[in-house]
Order: sequence, then structure tokens, then C-alpha cells
Amino acid sequence: MDDSDADDGLAFAPRHDWAPDIVRAAAGALEPPPLDLGRRAFALEPEAVPDRLGDRLAPHDDGLRTGTGGDWLSDDLARLREHEADLKLRGLLDKAEQALREERHADAWEHVEAALGIAPATVAALVLGVRCQHVLGEYETVLDRLIAARPDITDDADVKVVAQLVSTCELRLVDQVSEEADGLLDGDELDEAVEYVEQRVSRHPEVAGLHYVHGAVLYQTGQFPRALEVVEAARGADPEMFEDLYLAIQAKLCAPRVEHARQSLRAGEPKTAIEHLVACGEMLYSDSRYELLWSYAHERYAKSSKVPFVGWRRTRRAGVPPLSPAELQDVLGWVLAEEFNAGVTALGNQDFTATSTHCARAEAIDARCGVIAYLHATAETFAAQEALDRIDLGTLAVAERHLTRAAGLVPLLASDPELVEQRRWLEARVKNDLTDIARLARFIRCVTRFNDLMTRYERRTITTRNELYSVRGELISIRSEARISRKEHASDPSALRTLDNLLAALDHNLRQLLV
Repeated sequence: MDDSDADDGLAFAPRHDWAPDIVRAAAGALEPPPLDLGRRAFALEPEAVPDRLGDRLAPHDDGLRTGTGGDWLSDDLARLREHEADLKLRGLLDKAEQALREERHADAWEHVEAALGIAPATVAALVLGVRCQHVLGEYETVLDRLIAARPDITDDADVKVVAQLVSTCELRLVDQVSEEADGLLDGDELDEAVEYVEQRVSRHPEVAGLHYVHGAVLYQTGQFPRALEVVEAARGADPEMFEDLYLAIQAKLCAPRVEHARQSLRAGEPKTAIEHLVACGEMLYSDSRYELLWSYAHERYAKSSKVPFVGWRRTRRAGVPPLSPAELQDVLGWVLAEEFNAGVTALGNQDFTATSTHCARAEAIDARCGVIAYLHATAETFAAQEALDRIDLGTLAVAERHLTRAAGLVPLLASDPELVEQRRWLEARVKNDLTDIARLARFIRCVTRFNDLMTRYERRTITTRNELYSVRGELISIRSEARISRKEHASDPSALRTLDNLLAALDHNLRQLLV
């Protein structure tokens, strides 16, 4: 075989600038999935009491109309005034009523005070007084009048009316005090807020709602032992009113021991975690998450025991309920919150290696967290896309490794019932992306192998029969792979043109080598 034969036979090579145009366009479809965590959001602190202190104590409809207009005013007062024989007293009530109609509330209150000066237990005057103070906002003043008058009121109907008036004023007063306390807390005037509420409590210790506000202010200023004392002393009168606040305070007092338990579980020491939780006593049940941690600690202890039967026996003896799949995911999210939050931050900073590292640390503690697996798989898909910024066989191999790791993580999402849709979407996407990567790799490999062969014989000839057979075998192998690649890129005109040119060159050179 002479030089001309060799030159004619290996004369065609597709252009080297094809890859950025064709492959990058194809790789552009391999976008990473969005991160959708559903309802999963993990925090280290238990939930606090309502932001608005008066939310738990909002006034209810008490059947008494405390506004200032309408024909109903005379109707409500008619029965009460019929019993007032004193003409001067009735005159003052008429003046108070007229002033209310004209929205002269301060004048109305002066007439009411004058009437109460004549007869402190006059129920009609007390009703008008409450309506005046509803606008003026001086509930303590009228509340004092109501409490002073109570012992002298004996008529059953009047007793009921006064009881309703007292309840209304107490609720309005609590709402007023809570608003003022909220304002002081918002302004970081913590000591002033406590002092203000304690003054109101000392003036009206009979108002249970004020004790609630007192406990809540102490809670929000971090004075948990004092808050517990206040609530324990007051909750006997109305346990339901104080229940949420009582549990929130207990949760705060128990939180340091629970945190020690959480850290022990992170360190792989479930027995130590159980000991910390036992020290909480009944306070352990102040937060539902703490109870989940109790069950989780026993589960971990049972699995880690050198003699598993001993661990399971202890768990049964402790009466620890097993965790449901959703509960397990909730407690895992709490236990692994550091890694999860660091991973999300790293992902937001497009540091996919750091995200994977944080997730791997979480998986070393407990690999059953669906959200961690989701975060990790998402980071791997982003890393795969990042690798394709420069497309060649090496970067495609890197992308394939990332996607293969993601594919291995996807099944772990099944442990979290909140991630059903995310798992289904991610599983299909990773599978398709792996298929596309393999297709692109085959395309690049075909052209690269042919171009490398052309370069090798650019300034030399085939000199031996063995070398001829080797080159022919290489060309046949490339042609076989190119035909497969052509089927895979049947819908891509640009790729088809390159592959058709390549196949034509392969056939031409094979014919030349047979001459």
C-alpha cells in the first residue's frame, strides 16, 4: 500500500468545532430540578404562645350591647328605670342617656357618676357607665364601681346583668392591657412591660385574664421560672385558658435538657439521650416534638444495643409508642436541622459540593431522612448540569457520576409521605437525564474516535498488514456506534448531518482500505 492510497483512504474528518453547537444545545435540556420542600420546614425552637397576647382572650358576644346609638338604648333601660322612684336619679339617667345619644361620652359619664353617688347599686346607671367607658376606654374605673356595687344588688335579674357587665369589662380591660404590653415589648421596653402588667394585676387580682397576660409577658421576656409560678397560681380558676401558655413555658424550661438529648442522638449516644429526657419528667410532654424525640431515642437505643433484644425489651417496658412514617420524618428533620439548613444555604450559593458534604454528614447520623435525600439528589443534579458547562467525554462522565448518585438517593424519598410528587418527578427526570447523557457521550465518542484516528495518520502512512487490519477494525467499530447514535438522534437535524457526514467518511475510508 503506497502513500497515495493511504492519503486517499483517510482523507475526511468532520470539523472540530461541532461539539459546542450541537452537544451544548442538547445538554441545555438537562436542567436541574427545582427544590420544592412542600410543608417541611425545620426549626430548633418550640413554637411560642400567640404573638398577640390578647388573642386567647378576645371578648366574646356577651349579649350586652355596649355601643352608643340606636333606639335599642331606651328599650334596654326601660325596665331598669321603672324601679327608680327618685326623680333626681331618674333625671340624671335621662341626661346620661341623652348625652350618649349625642356622643358626648364624658358628659354622660359625669351624669352616671352623679347617679351612682346617690345610689351606688343602681343597675341602670351601671349599664350606662359601661357604655360610656366602652368609648372612653376607662374600664378599670367602671369595673371598680361594679365590684363595689355587687354586694348590694339582690334582685336575680339585676345580679345577672351586673355579672355580664363585670365579664364584659374584664375582657375589655385584658384586651387593653395586652395591647399596651405588646407595644412595650415591640419597643424592647421589657422591664417596663412587666412592671405595667404587674400594676394592673395588683389593682385587679380577681381578673384571670390579667394573670394570663402577666405570665405571657414574663414568657416573652425570657423569665420562664417566674412565668411558671404565675400560671400555676392562676390556672386553677380556668385551666383551659392557661393550657397553651402553661405548656409553652414548660417546653422552654425543658428545652436545655431536650437539646442535650438531641445532641446526644446526633453523636450516636441514644442511651445518654434517654437519660436527659428522663430528667425532664412530666415537662417532656409539654411539646409534641419532645415526645417524638423520646420515641426516636428509644428506637435508636434498641437498634444500637449490643444485644438487640435487651434494647427492644427496654423500649416495650417504657411503653414508648412507635413512630409513624410522618413522625419519623418530622423528628429526623429536627435532629438533622444543622445539616439541612447548611445544605440549603450552600445550594442557594451554588456550592453543590458543600451541599452534598452537609447531606452526607446528615446521612451518617441517620440515612432515613427523605428531605435530606431530596436535597442531596437535587444538589447532584445541579452539579451534573454545572459539569456540562464545558462539554466533552470527561465532563459527561462527571455529570453521569453525579446523576447516578442522585438516582441512588431518589428511592430514599419514599420514606417521607410529603415528598411523593417530588420523588416521582425527580426519578423520571434523573432517568431521562442519564439516558440523554449516554446518548450525548456516544455521539461525542463516535466523532472523537474518528478525529483522533485522522490526526494519527495525518502525516504518516499505514505500513504493515497488521496495522491495516487494526485501522479497519477501528473504523468498523466507529461505524457501528455511529449507526446507533444516528437512531438516537433521529429528531435532531444538526446531529444527523454530522453523523451522516461521519458515516459517509467511514464508508469511504473503508472502501479505500479494501483497494
